[in-house]
Amino acid sequence: ACPSRARTLYFKEDIDTPAMSKQIFISHSTKDAPAANKMVKYLEDSGLTCFIAPRDIEGGKPYGLCLTENIRDCSLVVVIGSSNINGSEHVMNEIDLAVNNNKPIIPFLIQDFDMKDEIKYYLGRKQRIVATSGPLEQYFETLLDAISSTIPDIIHKTEEAPHEYQCGEYRHRVGFCAYIYNAHHIPYINLQIHL
Repeated sequence: ACPSRARTLYFKEDIDTPAMSKQIFISHSTKDAPAANKMVKYLEDSGLTCFIAPRDIEGGKPYGLCLTENIRDCSLVVVIGSSNINGSEHVMNEIDLAVNNNKPIIPFLIQDFDMKDEIKYYLGRKQRIVATSGPLEQYFETLLDAISSTIPDIIHKTEEAPHEYQCGEYRHRVGFCAYIYNAHHIPYINLQIHL
């Protein structure tokens, strides 16, 4: 369907394979799975690749090994913050692995809560996105901007592209082209569509 308003579309120029590592690791409590799944859908619709458990746990591989490998191979970790992570050993382990592997971490807080001291030690001084007022989805674009500014290599803008994008009976001007690269440098074309 044609877009009803200005939006960003990403088109992959190559096909992912299951063996490829994901760009973004989503660390979250299972109790926050609905919020995490909404985030993943937005980021993946924007052309990024995400790892989220249990969806991306490989069959037959030990759970902890799969998490460890994907944190090691990702480009950035997003921690979904709520009071639920205070009681999650998995989230604590994932944060610890991210720090030990020198991965950038973006805390995405969906609740106003007091972090336990162990988590505060790692995340207390990190720039965070506070998504506690209004619909969660309104903060996803801010997250995407934070990811692209934290890892500049992910997005490479080119000069203005004055050609047109054909969508059924509608014709839209293309504002710019950009390339998104995953961990294996396979590019995605990003077209900013303006009605």
